[in-house]
Amino acid sequence: MSSFQKLITLVDELYQESNWAEKSSIEVSKATVGWHIAHSYLVIIKSCENLLSNTNRPSKNPKWLRQEVFFLLRKIPRNKIEAPDFVVPIDDSQKEIKRLYDQAMSLLLQIEQNKDGYLSHPFLGPIKPKRVPFFLRIHTAHHLQIIREIIK
Repeated sequence: MSSFQKLITLVDELYQESNWAEKSSIEVSKATVGWHIAHSYLVIIKSCENLLSNTNRPSKNPKWLRQEVFFLLRKIPRNKIEAPDFVVPIDDSQKEIKRLYDQAMSLLLQIEQNKDGYLSHPFLGPIKPKRVPFFLRIHTAHHLQIIREIIK
């Protein structure tokens, strides 16, 4: 299974957990399951839109080491990085989650064969198109893990 197909599987798994949208566990996270799902979809949506709009490649990545460590470890530390406002959901209802799911899937299909441009990430710097699905897999898996702990 390709990295892209593994990402699609994770995106579907997120949606399957949307029945638990209102559930929370303060011991695990301040946010609800619905928040984590909506946030994950917003990250996918904004990442795809960013990749599709950045057609030129930057000549250098001043954050290359940070990016390499991220991809090597495949982990996001909990409670260390705050989500930028543009990926913080204001509505995490099941209806909104369904809308975000549909939009995320549509955009993922658009980037599947994309070989141009880059994703401009605030912490990792520019990410090449072939690495974007892997980045999104790591991020989505991170939030799925939190969701599963909340649901337990």
